[in-house]
Amino acid sequence: MESNLTKNPTLLAWLDEKVELLKPSKIMWIDGSEEQIEALKAEGVKTGEMIKLNEEILPDCYLH
Repeated sequence: MESNLTKNPTLLAWLDEKVELLKPSKIMWIDGSEEQIEALKAEGVKTGEMIKLNEEILPDCYLH
């Protein structure tokens, strides 16, 4: 596996082992960008895994 986020050979080898074992259809590297955070929150709400709470009382809060 290659990544722009890490060059750590131990981590990449561990990930290769897990990919071989688990056969995921997709792998997502979490980079912590605001864009990615918003996309993950939106997907969580869309799938019902997260519930957006009252914005006036609890701004930017979700129940997971």
